[in-house]
Amino acid sequence: MRIWEPLVEQRVRKLPPIFPVVFYHGRRRWNAARRFGELIEWNGAAALQKYVPEFECFLCDLTTYAEEEIKGGVRLRVALLLMKHIFSREIGSRPAEIFRLMKSWPKARALEYLGTIAQYLRYGSPHVSAENFRAGLVALFSRKEGEKIMGSFVDEWVQEGIQRGLQQGLQQGLQQGLEQGLEQSLEQGRQEEAAAFALRLLRRRLGKSKVDAEMQERIRALSVAQLEELGEALLDFRSLDELTAWLRKHTEKRS
Repeated sequence: MRIWEPLVEQRVRKLPPIFPVVFYHGRRRWNAARRFGELIEWNGAAALQKYVPEFECFLCDLTTYAEEEIKGGVRLRVALLLMKHIFSREIGSRPAEIFRLMKSWPKARALEYLGTIAQYLRYGSPHVSAENFRAGLVALFSRKEGEKIMGSFVDEWVQEGIQRGLQQGLQQGLQQGLEQGLEQSLEQGRQEEAAAFALRLLRRRLGKSKVDAEMQERIRALSVAQLEELGEALLDFRSLDELTAWLRKHTEKRS
């Protein structure tokens, strides 16, 4: 919809096709509907089916792919293999064979990517230990280099993430942290989406030129609840003054 909406505003004659893809790598195989029509109860209304868009998506379920089926460049293959195994217990034995894929890379490039991998393993799985990660480094570099790197750029991750976490209940702590982080991210995403939607409606209602940058910032600062109220109220706005008055009233109410 975000791709099509600006084109509609530009009054293009026909919209371009969009290929919808869902990429999935969860703990279980995907079993949700892939067509919008499958979410509707058609009993007694089968004649209406042809009037409802299907909106079928292409599903890429990584859990169904064998490792030899995962193709592409090294960076892509490493990322996909980590994502494929991140929720399984066997991820602990995987770093060595996955890291070996990066052997042809310059050391500086490998080290840079390993920083990202370390963070992903630290927060994504309770089944990777310091020894698992060390074995991966030794497989990628020499034993001497692997031990040296382990003691330098991974030291903070090991001390704060794994070693201390295992002693204090890492799995529970990480789970709580991930849940809190996810909740905050979702709330922020809802707020940004609601603000963008309200701004689109206001531009259509009042005109693009009237909703200036300052006004946009004030709207983006509103909470999700306030944005929902604004979405209902703006249908009655006839001028910029009404929007300004509404914002003044609700900003004062919030403060």
